[in-house]
Amino acid sequence: MKTAAGSKVSRFVGLRPRVKQTVSGEARPTQVVVIDAKDGGVKSYDLKTEDDEFDFIVNGKWPVHGKFRDVKDGEDLSRFLPHHIIKDDPKAAARKNRPLKPDQVPVGYDGLTAGDAVAMCLGGLGGDILALAICRHGKKRGFSGFQIPSFRLKEIRGQGKKDDDAMLLASLLRDQPGEFQEISDLDQGVVSARISASRRHDLLETRMVIAQQSAAAFKFRAFCTGEGGVADVGFGKALELAEKNDTVLRAIYAEETVLERGCEKACQRLPIYTDVLEPQKGIGPLTSVVIIGTIGNVRRFPTVGKFKAYCGLHVTADGRFPRQRRGERSAWNRGLRQVFFNIGESFNKFPDGFWGARLRVNKAMYQARHPHPVLREISGYKSIGVKAEAIYTGREFPLVPGSYSLNEDVYHLTLPDGGTADIKGVRKYTLAHIQKMAVWRTVSEFAEWLYWRWTLLEGGSTHPPKVFPPEDDKLANIGGSAQAVSGGEKPDAGPMSWAPGGGAEPVPNMTAVAA
Repeated sequence: MKTAAGSKVSRFVGLRPRVKQTVSGEARPTQVVVIDAKDGGVKSYDLKTEDDEFDFIVNGKWPVHGKFRDVKDGEDLSRFLPHHIIKDDPKAAARKNRPLKPDQVPVGYDGLTAGDAVAMCLGGLGGDILALAICRHGKKRGFSGFQIPSFRLKEIRGQGKKDDDAMLLASLLRDQPGEFQEISDLDQGVVSARISASRRHDLLETRMVIAQQSAAAFKFRAFCTGEGGVADVGFGKALELAEKNDTVLRAIYAEETVLERGCEKACQRLPIYTDVLEPQKGIGPLTSVVIIGTIGNVRRFPTVGKFKAYCGLHVTADGRFPRQRRGERSAWNRGLRQVFFNIGESFNKFPDGFWGARLRVNKAMYQARHPHPVLREISGYKSIGVKAEAIYTGREFPLVPGSYSLNEDVYHLTLPDGGTADIKGVRKYTLAHIQKMAVWRTVSEFAEWLYWRWTLLEGGSTHPPKVFPPEDDKLANIGGSAQAVSGGEKPDAGPMSWAPGGGAEPVPNMTAVAA
């Protein structure tokens, strides 16, 4: 095994980034373990602050354990970093009428240096930033960074403790280097996209809050003081003019424009966008940057099922599409799930694109399967937190035109046996419901395709999904174009897996999504 500079590894370094300190004040320093490649000697360090991380990774000179000593007479201080030379405060000495204390310097230094191989876990924005710093500075100073997917680290850890991960990472890199992948410049673009998307999202939320506060302040001036020019142009127009002249909102809009351009530039540097997402009609850079930034690296997910579960596009144990109720925590990323749904809505505007046509195929399939809406009878409602949920009796009635009438919230039905019934209930399989079902099915198929293409792009091994554009036939090694938008589907290719170490998981039956 060799470093970025091609030199032989002299030390294996396990690095476990942490938050330094929790909200409650509990110390959680970044953990470092260094194993000497020659004698197997082990050193353990805690990096308690960002300054410690910067010194250890970027400067390569971290005061070991934060210990300092007095400067010796005539000692050359040029080998010490300026901020590591602690000088006494003359004013404090004068106030206490005492002599100046001797300058102090670190007892010893350690940090990343030529010949180091650094092992880290894949995932987490803080960890990714450190990983990219290692990649960038390692090229100049002769050390390299390597990452292992979190699911593999978890499998190898077994019943061990997370607090021992730094030691485990260093040992694994020494003994099983095949489990790791070297950090590349391409990862820098992904993290850049992730940060840009996160900042833009936060800025959009801030803008909405500021706009509401600005509108409330303007309403007060207009109604209570007579200011704002409402009498001349009306309230709506006057408010619009006031918002345009609001210096805070104007600054936010300007920053949004800058961030949007940054998102577009970040995407253009990434093959997952230029080669995979950009050619698909209905997907732009601002949507793509959220997907790329949130996922980070597809190697985090051993199977397509795990990937879809993180995106909120999976099927629950009872075969239904997952729902989140008020007050409950979701097991998926809510923001990412919303982005996928928005993509599905966007597909609807591009009928000439593959996925837009696929959406129409799915919609036609559901309409043929459910030609009429169905009334689900309810017996009442139950409270779940602050929200009421219907209690279903289990009886359902097809709403065939001419067989029912509606009086307020009661349906008067003519039954197949000629009898009648007055039923309260909730309709399903309406046109709006079928449209939503078709959107969710289409984005589920899109997610399976994206996982496949992304995995191949990262050098992984996985079977093709059931649905993919015709231009991907060569990648799938399947002749012909049975995946045309007429609705034909390839035979189930079986389980998807990640190599090395990926488990197998069957492709979920997408028919169950609509059930």
